[in-house]
Amino acid sequence: MFEWGQVPDAKLIDEKLSSGKYDALTLVHNETSTRGTTPIEEISKVVKKYDVSFLVDTVSSMGGVKIEVDKLG
Repeated sequence: MFEWGQVPDAKLIDEKLSSGKYDALTLVHNETSTRGTTPIEEISKVVKKYDVSFLVDTVSSMGGVKIEVDKLG
């Protein structure tokens, strides 16, 4: 869906989740090979509008970026 190095944006995620076809959203927070960092704070605001699980891979980012899990929901 995205070109190499691009990260998803909240508007597209809102559009997809609004279809009601999804039970979960999975994202990679930081992709080291492309230096792409997904804006999970912005996306979490969208996800809270829907009854879906929000799963984020933070393997390469949590050690260097403050991730407020409770705030993100």
